[in-house]
Amino acid sequence: MHLKHNSIVIQQGNNRKKLSVKYSDINILKYLLTERILTEKQLFQYYSVIHHVKISYPGFWKKLSKFEEYGLIKSYKYKIGQNGTTIKYFRLKEKGYNLIKKIDHVPKHYESEDITDIPKNNLDHHFGTKEVILKSLIAFKEKNITGFRVFPSKNTRVYPEVIPDGVMQLEDKNIYIEFDSGSESLKELKNKIIRYLTKADHHLQIRKEAVLIVLLDNSIPNRKGVDDRTNRIRNLMKVLSSVPEILSKNVPIYILPLSLVQKAALCFLGEKTEVITRSIICLSDLLIKSKRHQWWDCEDGIEIFNSYCLNYSIDPHLIDVHEVNQERSFFTLFHYKEIGNIRDYEQIVQLSKVPCMKPGYTAEFLYVIYDDEETMNEDIKITGALDKVRYITAEISEDYTNKPYIYVKNSKYTVKKVYDHKMWPSLLF
Repeated sequence: MHLKHNSIVIQQGNNRKKLSVKYSDINILKYLLTERILTEKQLFQYYSVIHHVKISYPGFWKKLSKFEEYGLIKSYKYKIGQNGTTIKYFRLKEKGYNLIKKIDHVPKHYESEDITDIPKNNLDHHFGTKEVILKSLIAFKEKNITGFRVFPSKNTRVYPEVIPDGVMQLEDKNIYIEFDSGSESLKELKNKIIRYLTKADHHLQIRKEAVLIVLLDNSIPNRKGVDDRTNRIRNLMKVLSSVPEILSKNVPIYILPLSLVQKAALCFLGEKTEVITRSIICLSDLLIKSKRHQWWDCEDGIEIFNSYCLNYSIDPHLIDVHEVNQERSFFTLFHYKEIGNIRDYEQIVQLSKVPCMKPGYTAEFLYVIYDDEETMNEDIKITGALDKVRYITAEISEDYTNKPYIYVKNSKYTVKKVYDHKMWPSLLF
């Protein structure tokens, strides 16, 4: 093995066969070091999408075959179910690891990794977790968000009380992955979440950690025969809603099928609070024409806001206080809803139940805001729609001011668009 300007040349056998490994190809070996095993399709996505290497699938397959021929990686096969598709996957061999080490490309935290310690059972669980990470990486790449990284569970603050299936980080925020392939009972998942919350920092204002519970569905490459997981998600939500710490600790708990996980990663790790607040204020300006103040400018606004936060452990993103006369004022609540976030859902339920904070100040309207209509429909399909809530999206067209509309509950798990103001629900009736 010797180094050239843009590649590494590996010789093999007495006939002096040679393999030239480009430095860009080293990433294939690094993926297998950090993720331990990956399917052929997952490796292809890392190589072609994450690193923008233009290559056909057959060309990539030939590259992997050469790597295996020269002892850098090793392939295996497993079948999904009794009659399922056979999937090929790869692991890193010692020769491949030594190559990474020789050019000093071993990622941080993986300097002493045991490359022989690879999963042998419940491969759906492993590959599903890796699919979560891959989908999130691609989503961040598309949004041009940098600094996203993955690191071992043993390096987290919650270890060893809880051992996440995976950990994603951006700056000082961590999101812990718990992949549910259906082998754990709801009670076991509940106990695991309680351990996360027990370890959580008790701080209402700063969100540093989140848990993402992902349910296996048929979106994983070549995975068929897995039905819609909506019912299991709903059942898990019911079980977790009985945990008091869900509201009292500012740790978002996301529950989503595998096909939607990247949206949760973007919500938490890529969240920009000031952007959300500006969007909500803009919507408030369009929807409400009466004289109003934001809660921090109102004489009793701070008391109202603290009543929500301290008494009910809920924090609406915006409270508009409206003056009717000297004896009476009312306020409107705005809450931004992250897809799959059950803490958000429980807060919205509480907001819809607590309209009166003090004499003369009553919450009359509650707007729940989603990023877009698709996200709203996907989330409500899982969590359900509430009777007294006005649903809106941040997608506002130019003619919205002339003909404003909201979405209201249509059925248990759907909403409909309504233009008639008389049909817009209130918290008071």
